[in-house]
Amino acid sequence: MKALRSILLLVLVCFTPSCYSLTHTVGGGPTGVEVVTARQWYWLWGLARFGPRIDSESVAGNATSYRVTTEWSFTDILLNVVTGAVSVVSQTVTVEK
Repeated sequence: MKALRSILLLVLVCFTPSCYSLTHTVGGGPTGVEVVTARQWYWLWGLARFGPRIDSESVAGNATSYRVTTEWSFTDILLNVVTGAVSVVSQTVTVEK
């Protein structure tokens, strides 16, 4: 029984999404306090994007120094638990200027 419980826990951990964050700094990094956040949606567990494409360069406008962070936030994980069964997942894109 203890071995079965350990195996079930291992399987649960393997299939539980985790938070991740990818940060890219352009130029010297953000110089102001302006922050723009958007959510990107994907089909097939992240293989195909749908909805408008979030282009960090167009969001940054004419800024030459900014930071782009792409992440699964806690909110994304909650959404993905509900929508992941039908293969729809989301991630958050934040641009700091």
